[in-house]
Amino acid sequence: MRTASLTGLIVALSIASAARDGLAQVNIGFEAPTYATGNLVGQDGWIKNTYYGAINGNVTVSSTAPLAGARSMAYTQTVAGGFSDVGRLDTMLVAAGVAGTDVTLSYVIKATTNAFGSPVGGLFLGNGAPFGASPIFARINGGVVEVGSAGAIVPVNSFFFLEGERLKMTYEIDFDAATMNFIVENLEFGDVFTQNYPFFAPYGAATGPNGEFEVDLGVFLRGGNVQIDDITLTAGVGPLITEFEWTATGSGNWNQGNNWTPTGVPGTLPGRQTATLGASITANATIYNNATRTLNALEIDNANGYHIGGTGSLDFQEDASGPTTIAPSITVANGAHQIQLAVNLNDNTSITVAGGASLDLNNQIDLNGNTLTTSGTVRINHSTIGGGTVNSTGALAANGASDVGGNLVSTGSLVIGADEEGADSFNVLGDASLSGILDVMWSGVSLPAGTFTVVSAGGTLDASGLSLAADDARSFVLGTDGNNLTLTFLGAAVPEPTSLGMFVFGLVALVVRRPRAAALRVAACVAATTTMLGAAGNASAVSFNFENPPYTPGTLIGQDSWITNGYVLADPFFGGVVNGTVEVSAASPLAGAQSVLYTQTVDPPLAGGSGASDVGRPFAVFGTADGTTAVDLTASFLIRADSNGIGNGSMGFFLGRGGRSPILVLLTEANSGAGTGNILVGDGGALPSAGAYVPNNTYEFTFGVDFDNDNYEVTSRNVTAGTPAVTLTGSGPGGRFPYFGGDFGDDGDGVTYTLDTSVILRSGTGRVDNITAVGDDFVEAVWNGSSGDWNRNAAWIPQLIPNATASVNAPIAVFKDRFTEPHTAFTNTTQTVNGLRFDNATKYVIAGSGSIALRANTIGGTVNPTINVVSGAHELQAAVSVLNNTAVTVAASSTLDVNSSVALGGRTLTNSGAGVLNLNVGVTGGGAVSNSGTLGTAGATPIAANLTSTGTLQVDLGVANTDRFNITGTATLSGLLDVVMEPGFTPTGSYTVLTSTGALNATGLTLHPSDLSAFTLSIAGNSVVLTTGGSVGIPGDFDGNGTVNGADLTQWRGDFGINDESDADGDNDSDGNDFLIWQRNLGQTAATPTAASVPEPASLLLVAMTLAACGALARRRCS
Repeated sequence: MRTASLTGLIVALSIASAARDGLAQVNIGFEAPTYATGNLVGQDGWIKNTYYGAINGNVTVSSTAPLAGARSMAYTQTVAGGFSDVGRLDTMLVAAGVAGTDVTLSYVIKATTNAFGSPVGGLFLGNGAPFGASPIFARINGGVVEVGSAGAIVPVNSFFFLEGERLKMTYEIDFDAATMNFIVENLEFGDVFTQNYPFFAPYGAATGPNGEFEVDLGVFLRGGNVQIDDITLTAGVGPLITEFEWTATGSGNWNQGNNWTPTGVPGTLPGRQTATLGASITANATIYNNATRTLNALEIDNANGYHIGGTGSLDFQEDASGPTTIAPSITVANGAHQIQLAVNLNDNTSITVAGGASLDLNNQIDLNGNTLTTSGTVRINHSTIGGGTVNSTGALAANGASDVGGNLVSTGSLVIGADEEGADSFNVLGDASLSGILDVMWSGVSLPAGTFTVVSAGGTLDASGLSLAADDARSFVLGTDGNNLTLTFLGAAVPEPTSLGMFVFGLVALVVRRPRAAALRVAACVAATTTMLGAAGNASAVSFNFENPPYTPGTLIGQDSWITNGYVLADPFFGGVVNGTVEVSAASPLAGAQSVLYTQTVDPPLAGGSGASDVGRPFAVFGTADGTTAVDLTASFLIRADSNGIGNGSMGFFLGRGGRSPILVLLTEANSGAGTGNILVGDGGALPSAGAYVPNNTYEFTFGVDFDNDNYEVTSRNVTAGTPAVTLTGSGPGGRFPYFGGDFGDDGDGVTYTLDTSVILRSGTGRVDNITAVGDDFVEAVWNGSSGDWNRNAAWIPQLIPNATASVNAPIAVFKDRFTEPHTAFTNTTQTVNGLRFDNATKYVIAGSGSIALRANTIGGTVNPTINVVSGAHELQAAVSVLNNTAVTVAASSTLDVNSSVALGGRTLTNSGAGVLNLNVGVTGGGAVSNSGTLGTAGATPIAANLTSTGTLQVDLGVANTDRFNITGTATLSGLLDVVMEPGFTPTGSYTVLTSTGALNATGLTLHPSDLSAFTLSIAGNSVVLTTGGSVGIPGDFDGNGTVNGADLTQWRGDFGINDESDADGDNDSDGNDFLIWQRNLGQTAATPTAASVPEPASLLLVAMTLAACGALARRRCS
């Protein structure tokens, strides 16, 4: 996005602060003092447009016969050919979100012919107009007015004018509807023409600083003499739309105007608009938002779940435009909903949730010093930052451990889940003032044990008014330990298990009362069951033998994804009528026990056309071009056709997509009482006979497809007669058949082709069986769509959805560098994959109400699932289930933020690489996390698993942010602890950065060398504690173990010229100077420091540089 000019910024501020009837204008009259006579380019931001080379005339500010005032823009063509178009960047920022016209452009123009050409001139608008973007335009071309409309230049033949007459052109532009109401008036005679036109081309995204459309001005100056004057742009002409309701019937893009009623995008006018998510959906839906949208209110009312995710954010701001300021709010009237993307509060904001409803906030919430007041059931599953206060009068819950980066006031109920894995907790960096009740969610199925810290306060803790819920008081006791609120389980008070019914009740209670962790465990079980029971999924080799299972006798449509091909109903050639029955039948099968039986039941003339019953299995198989003439994909099928008294047999088979049939065989005129029929094969633009067919005989046909050369070979064999296969001869090289109908498009990468398998059923009767197609192995699918639904075939290359069942190996879903803007892929179901791979500097987010299940492949050997981040910073907002041991690798300078719970289910998650994996919400289900890379978190993240770290544990420290690993299990730690401080933050006192409920072994854990001068690392019971003002490290002790020795030299050799892990002089690299410092301090230890153990006179400078380097590394893990 370009930086707006002063004019644009003034307009933007006018729009943001104007009252309902306020307008914002830009007027260009070419008058003094802004403009002087002479060359226009260089004055007031006007530039020569960049898309042409040869200038064919002069563009000036002229006082000769101006159209208005004392001066006008004047263009005179001086040579044949070329252009003289000019433009003005950042002329205006226009916020959509008004009914009808968002901005109006008007100007006066006069044009005449000269010796070099007839006149061509007019204005156009676009984001990047001086660089060629012209989605909105009109112009004079000779004696005709032309308008850009839907990719065409349309003449306005009904409007008459003569050269030299002044015309006023007006464009009334509606960005939401992508239309322009064009008005042209002859100022000499009063004639007027008006008509609405769609934009010539898509305008593009609203990329202004607050979601506005950036409007640049361009001028066509192509021939003759052209004068232009009184250019006026007026924004906000229509009445402001303040209320939008989601009326799409399912998931979709927040920023697509026609998903809302009225058409538009809520949040484009900061603080002025309300978005309502209401009754339009009938199942869980995901709304993705890849921009910053600033609302005054969000209202949700549906029993089905709305999940708002994406790479953008939702901001909330007060509406101060009227006599009474309206505070921002979120209201949930019904259902359980999630906000998965980041949330920012620009002003004090309230969340009100009705009884029986709930709202989960799964990403970081930046309070910006404001107060968030909640009532009803609200779960903060990530963290809040930016100071401020969370004030709960309802039921405030956490998923595991939630960080409150300010103060916490609770007068309602704090909801704490407790089970064998531990207890939920709130880590409050400021003061905690607690009254009301503490409500413990637990059951006899998964008993808690011992004492838990459920609230910790960095400031004061006042829990004097807090008591346990009545049904928890006999099982738990509250206590305080300094600034910690503790909860101790009294095992003797567990309700007696009286029956199996009590056990079931307990399980239900666990799911209902502690929904986050329990729901994920149940979801993982359901996902595993679905994987085991699912039907055959997409694979590289498909075979349809129509046996039972999975096929049952009866209609084929609806079984195993078979459909009636769409063109049967849409194409007038077929009369829109299915002319027969298509069944799975055991009567006289071609092979096995069942075949597909087709019986014509309608005489084609009665159908109003030829009639057809063609069926297809979409997106069945794919292959790739290999750069040779070899066959890239093979297919075969059995077929038998005959007449049935209504029509002669006409049946066949083709490979193609969406009705295109480039690879085709068709049997015609099959009538066993009338001689032989024909074998027709698609051959370029023709369908010639390639041989004779013996009616009522079973034939086997095979295809060999060459994607490189757009042709295929065909063999035919009469199975009934027992004759050998023969190769049919086409018109192409080597007797092959060129594609029927010409070139067939690839999936988007130039080499991959995904094909449907389709059966042609036109007349008579017959059977089809043993359809087989063999292409490439379905190892990975590459995201190729814009942001949207994971479950779209067209979004992937190949066009097969990466979601495997138990009968096939799972593919890897790949998100790579096919795009240069942030993308969100959402799923509302479970997607079972063998891994994820991210390789794009631009961000990808995976969001939705569904989950990603990571599963090992076991066919042909075991391949455990992986997540690889090759480049970029990416985010998982959808839940993750680890079905088998999974390895995560994050490359240097890359990041993966997991802003959802990870259900390990007793498995192991391994992290490696030079980048950072941030587990920001938590890990459930036991098992182990093994880290040899860099593992980070956000706030107080619960990890219900054993943690082993030989790499780096990274924690953030700031005014309103302290990271902490809460381990339910054992922790075995070596390697480094890396402290990342927010810019400007000065640490004081002590910080607990890791706790474990099981054994803690941290004897091998040391501070990162850059932190040695600022902190001391210690172990207090089962906690790892940082204390400020610690010992000064020894320069040259690169591994931070307190001794300068040969191990440090080994590390320096590996780091030399690559990174700053062996940086002894604070210059952010590992070089020869660092070696000299190591050499000088060789043998020194922290226990016996000498004058040589720190740099002479520059020690204070080194400390300062180290602290500065530490601060420079600050990061934020929200999205």
